[in-house]
Amino acid sequence: MRITEILSDVAAIKKWLDDHGVDKETYTINNDGSISSAPGRFLYLQKRNIVGKLPFRIREVSDGLSLSENYQLTSLEGVPSHIKGDFDMAFCKKLTSFEHGPEKVDGGVNATWSGLTSLKGCPKIINRHFDCDSCKITEIDDTPEHISEDWNLANNQITSLKGIEKLTRCDGSIYLSGNPIRSSVLGLLKIQNLTNVYFSPSDPEPMIQALNIIKKHLGKGRAGMIDAQQELMDNGLDEFAE
Repeated sequence: MRITEILSDVAAIKKWLDDHGVDKETYTINNDGSISSAPGRFLYLQKRNIVGKLPFRIREVSDGLSLSENYQLTSLEGVPSHIKGDFDMAFCKKLTSFEHGPEKVDGGVNATWSGLTSLKGCPKIINRHFDCDSCKITEIDDTPEHISEDWNLANNQITSLKGIEKLTRCDGSIYLSGNPIRSSVLGLLKIQNLTNVYFSPSDPEPMIQALNIIKKHLGKGRAGMIDAQQELMDNGLDEFAE
């Protein structure tokens, strides 16, 4: 499949947007060949058959951006570093990481059913939910610094929560069901304001036992971490206590 051409000529960009059915009321084209969303308008670029990366740079998004269902999109290059509003990249099946993506999202991030195998490059500030359900993530190799609502990591391939403590604050819950987690859950107790951890009755029994222990000690600081570590080891869950 032909890689989407990178455009810099204003006329060529307008033709691409028109040919791909993008509502002309939702954007403006800047003199430098970038585009900006119109004030207060959501920029819908979903289902536009984008191959590789965006054919132009987006300078500013004022009320949200959707790139969802671009099944051949492989890079977030061209996306602005700050998105005002929500950011949707669901069902981008060939998008494997957040690299070149936004650093701050004023709304939520929807990456469900994307091709994510890594969290590298994920936004550092997310002011609503962070939904990574049903991807192919195998490890916590990067995290935001702050999530203002829930983080959904359900139905991935995560075996260890090592590194999750890099998320310093989550003003909501973390969903972990459907992952074969076998080690390193103590980092959950280092996350400020975390209210709950969810899993499924069908998850592996050692994982359920370990996360139930973690839930008992949420919000108890260093003393809670020490107690949880001891309780994990007392129950033969030493790998979870790492």
